[in-house]
Amino acid sequence: LAKNIINFLKSKGIDKIDTLLITHGDSDHAGNAFAILKAMPVKTILLNKGSDTQIEEKIKQKYPDKINKKISSSYLQILEHDTKENENENSIVSEACFYDLCSLYLGDISKEEEKEILKKLERKPDIIKIAHHGSKTSTSEELLKQLKPVWAVISAGKNNRYHHPHQETIKNLEKYQIETYTTAEKGTITWKIKKKRYTIISSIS
Repeated sequence: LAKNIINFLKSKGIDKIDTLLITHGDSDHAGNAFAILKAMPVKTILLNKGSDTQIEEKIKQKYPDKINKKISSSYLQILEHDTKENENENSIVSEACFYDLCSLYLGDISKEEEKEILKKLERKPDIIKIAHHGSKTSTSEELLKQLKPVWAVISAGKNNRYHHPHQETIKNLEKYQIETYTTAEKGTITWKIKKKRYTIISSIS
C-alpha cells in the first residue's frame, strides 16, 4: 500500500511534501508515514492533539524537528475542536478552499464531534471526505442537511471486515441527493480544482 501511495504521488509529479498531515495515529491513517518520509523530503509533519499512539511516538522520536510546525497556507484551515480521550475523536479536521470552492476532510470523528465542527465552519463545502470510512457512527443527517455538499467521497477497502460504508450512511447521502464516490467501487479518487468547478477522477472507469 505504501508503495502504491508513493508511486501515485510521483506519477503526479510530486517529489516533495510541504506538510504531511496525519489525521490521527491509528495504523490505517498513520501506518504508511515512515515509508513516505523515507521516499521523499517532508518539511512539516502535522499530528493531532491528545495522547500519542505507538506510531505517533515513533514519528516524534525519529523526526522531532518536523513536528507540529504552524501551517502557513491561505488555502488550508485546521478546524480546532476539543481534545477527547478517543483517538478517532481527536482526528484533525481540515478544510481546503481554492477559487471559492471548498472541500472538507473529517478524519474519523463521530456524529457528536461533527456538531462541534458545524459551529466552526464559515463556508459550506462543495465536497466532503466522509468521516470514519462511512461508518454509521458518523455522517449525521444534521451534517448533511446543513452543509448539503455536491459530492461525498468515502475511503473504504473493497470487502473490508467492518463492512464500510454502512447502509445507513449511504441512505442518508441518497436522501439528500449527494453524489457519492467510494474507493471500494471506484479505486483511487482524486479531484482537480479549476476556477468555479471541480472534476472528479476515478482510477476505475
